Amino acid sequence: MRIVILKRGQPTSLFRSLVWVALGVFLLCSLLAASVLTYYYVGYSRLIDERLQGPVFPNVSQVYAAPEKLRLGDPASAAGVVAHLRRAGFGDRRKTPKGHYELVRRGVRIYPGPDSYFSPEPAELLFAEGKLSSIVSLRDQFARSEYSLEPELITNLFDSSREKRRLVQFADLPRHLVNAILSIEDRRFFEHSGIDYLRLVKAAYVDLISGSARQGASTISQQLARSLFLNREKTLRRKIAEAIVTFQLERRLSKEEIFEHYCNTVYLGQRGSFSIQGVGEAAQAYFRKDVRDLTLAESALLAGIIQSPNRYSPYRHEEAALRRRNQVLAAMLDTGAITPAEHEAAVREPLGLAPSYTVASEAPYFIDLVKDQLLDRFSEEELISQSYRIYTTLDLRLQRAAAEAVRIGVEELDRRLASLRRPRAKAAAGGPEESVRPEIALVAIDAHTGAIKALIGGRDYGASQLNRALALRQPGSVF
Repeated sequence: MRIVILKRGQPTSLFRSLVWVALGVFLLCSLLAASVLTYYYVGYSRLIDERLQGPVFPNVSQVYAAPEKLRLGDPASAAGVVAHLRRAGFGDRRKTPKGHYELVRRGVRIYPGPDSYFSPEPAELLFAEGKLSSIVSLRDQFARSEYSLEPELITNLFDSSREKRRLVQFADLPRHLVNAILSIEDRRFFEHSGIDYLRLVKAAYVDLISGSARQGASTISQQLARSLFLNREKTLRRKIAEAIVTFQLERRLSKEEIFEHYCNTVYLGQRGSFSIQGVGEAAQAYFRKDVRDLTLAESALLAGIIQSPNRYSPYRHEEAALRRRNQVLAAMLDTGAITPAEHEAAVREPLGLAPSYTVASEAPYFIDLVKDQLLDRFSEEELISQSYRIYTTLDLRLQRAAAEAVRIGVEELDRRLASLRRPRAKAAAGGPEESVRPEIALVAIDAHTGAIKALIGGRDYGASQLNRALALRQPGSVF
């Protein structure tokens, strides 16, 4: 047996070879990893450049209601007119393409912008005892007997994905909505460079202690990267791509721009058969408000829904939604975004949702009718990729009144049918109860022009998109 005695500190040739092999493998792996990262970086860089060169969100055609005419003596108020103008896209002393308004004593001044439908003359409207008392043109200072307000947006035209979105700008977001989202989603958003390493470490520690993997550590920038450029598959490849895209977004966009895009992309639940995309559409869907008019409690609810729109749906899971809203308010108190008094007042508020049946007041059957007529002249791709503005004859006040009338009528009809079914069920000696679900349709037409002012094609658009106002069916004994 041969015994080799090595001197301390003197490596063998074999050991040297192993070191060189390991070093070579390390360098090769590093080169390979660098090549892969470079490939992804260049590829996603081109993709991001293409997406950010034009509008981040594709152009889309928009459908508007008829203009609302105000006449001297009509029941009206400055607050009501301002609410209408805000829904129509006017700003508060801040020039916008649609126009802006200015509150004055006993009234409001309206200054239409270049994108106004009529581009009508600016005017001052004064109110007294709940009525419109004066209309004065600010162009020639002469009185007028009537004035047309800017038409309200009903909806964007949608494709097969049936997504509804109202784009908002960062300046339009109320401060408490921004703070609510930051408090519950990404507290250090304005401090980190896209990935919050402190949050990652904390999430990993909590997961390790609890023995689960439930802690989320994605920042708003990472969530935006997924929404705009990636899918939601949980693979290493997607995680690497997400980090690359996140860093590039942080380099190309300001924090305000990232937050604005995030607020326009985030999914916030369903409304009938449509998906709600962005806080602008959510404010209309849940509260029938412009996003700028959201209260603290309403903002906290929308911020809370982001995590799981289905689990926290305020229409289906009211208690869960209320707890989640209060959790957001507690987070805002913890970060100092609100005072203890504001927190207590907001917690005591009810959810204050718009009635669930108001999907009918948004005229989905009417919009389908409009789209069908447009498809006779334009392709669907053209309609959903161009910025057409389609003005219709729909009167939103009549449409909302029609939706309320239908709701009341259907409830009464269901009650009567239920009372009729009970005796029949008893007579059948325990047999299966007959199930009848009556449908309904309503059309309001201007008798002088034939213009459709309101239209409802069924009791539940989410359950059935068949427009019974147009369906060719035998009326039977209805008449």
